[in-house]
Order: sequence, then C-alpha cells, then structure tokens
Amino acid sequence: MGNEDHRFLRNGFLKGAEINGNVTAEHIIEEFKLLFPELPARDIEIETKKAFTMLDKEKKGFLTKDDVTRLDVHSLRQFIVALTPVDLSNTERLEYSYLDPNQIRHMVERLIAKYSKFTEEMLVEEYSKLECGTEDKAREIFRKLGGGRDVVTSTDVVSNLKYAIANWLDVLQDIHSRAVLRADRDAEFTAKRKERLLILRDDIQYRSKREREELLYSLKEENVKTMGVGKPFHNHDNDEL
Repeated sequence: MGNEDHRFLRNGFLKGAEINGNVTAEHIIEEFKLLFPELPARDIEIETKKAFTMLDKEKKGFLTKDDVTRLDVHSLRQFIVALTPVDLSNTERLEYSYLDPNQIRHMVERLIAKYSKFTEEMLVEEYSKLECGTEDKAREIFRKLGGGRDVVTSTDVVSNLKYAIANWLDVLQDIHSRAVLRADRDAEFTAKRKERLLILRDDIQYRSKREREELLYSLKEENVKTMGVGKPFHNHDNDEL
C-alpha cells in the first residue's frame, strides 16, 4: 500500500463504527478474514490484535467514531507496519474494497453527461474527491476505459465501464459471497447444534429414567439378599400375632 494507507484505514474504521457502533479488533479481524482468505486465520487474529493496541491508546478494547476521527497519521501508520508479518500491507485488495464500484460508475456517468468526453486528468480530479480515491487507481480506470487513447468518449464508457471497474466488482462479489457462505455455515451449524442438543436432551431424559429403574431394581435385589436370604422382601407389619 502507498501514501494513502491512513485514508483507507480511517474511512474503513469510520464505516465500521457507523455499522457496529464502535470498532474492535474482532471487527477488523472478521473483515480481514473475508478480504484475505488465502492468509492463515490464526496469523490474522494474532497480528491484528497486536496492531490494534497502536490505535487503542486508552486500552478500552474498542474505538468510537470520535476516537477514529481523532487518530493521527502516525498511529494509523504504526497499525499498518504492525500488520507486516501477515502481509496485509502489500495487497491491493484492501484498497479495492473501500470504494463501492457504484460510486465509480456514477462518477464516470456524471463526467460523460456533463462534458460528453473527458481526459485522464479530469478523471483523476473527480476520482480523488471520492472517499479513499487515489491517483493510481484513477489512472487504472482511465487506461481501461480509453484503451490507451487520450480522451474517453460515451462509446468507451458504454463498452468498457464494467471492465474498467472489474477489480472493485470482483472484490465486492468475493466479500459478499464469503459473507453469505459464512452466514449459511453459521445457520447450518446452529441448526445441527440444536438438533444435537435435542437428541442429547432426549437421551439424558431416557438414560435418567433407565438409571432410576436400574437403581430401584438394585435396591430390591439388595433387600432380597439382606432381609430374605434369597426370598422376596416381606413386610411383617401386618402379620397377625
């Protein structure tokens, strides 16, 4: 990642705080697991928890939206450096994940509607106004839209827009698919766990009943041996004198 690292992180944390009420190491870990499924989950957990201490100066265990807003660039960069062991800082997936591809589509469509065509510098200027928009990614989009030409036309947009924002679309789809799969697995696990608990409950109830019967039987046997020497226990209280 480059010089805009802290912008990506700050805006990502702000989104997380809006959605969850605050930001915790666990929230970040879950997002990183979705973004980087190829990395060992245990490594992500350990290194992210360590890195989170660079942000959580007050040791509260969470960051509020105001806390995130007040984070300085140094702290954010410390967080990035601390993640180096799991190599999160060397992947572009994180950058692609922070911008909704629909934002890019609408921006390009607005440019065409307003000017009928646009240059690379015009796109860079508009894209940089978007949350986390960087010059490198703006030039990537322009290159794919125009096919190497100096100006992008409405025909280029119609033909190449989906291709130009494919990386953003792919990451978004991947995150969504993994989130759905995880939700399905959680639901399946919950259903199976509930089924197992019901079976276990029934088994416990059955076993308890059986064990009570066995206990009663053993007590009867004990009475036979103790009181009757092989004969059934006889209650003499009602015998005639």
